Amino acid sequence: MRPFLVRTKLIWWDSKSLYFEQRFETLHDGFIRAIAFSRNTVVNAEAEEVVRKCLENQKTDDNDIKKPELREDLKNWIEFDQSNSNYLKVERGVEL
Repeated sequence: MRPFLVRTKLIWWDSKSLYFEQRFETLHDGFIRAIAFSRNTVVNAEAEEVVRKCLENQKTDDNDIKKPELREDLKNWIEFDQSNSNYLKVERGVEL
């Protein structure tokens, strides 16, 4: 049982979701043990609005939103997630 540090970073967004990368590192050696992606869907707002609001709350001079390029690994993960979601809908008998 070793303690971990989880580093979370916003790496991309689309109109309705924020995508984060989380790196799990062991504290004793700084080794990255796992990397995970997560998607947080925004309800009743645009994802870019949420990002802008967070920047405003940071009270920095540079509140310019610079949307990162969509990384190839994240693009593949998003496609897999959508495909898997469609598979589960078919399995449950839900129309696409």
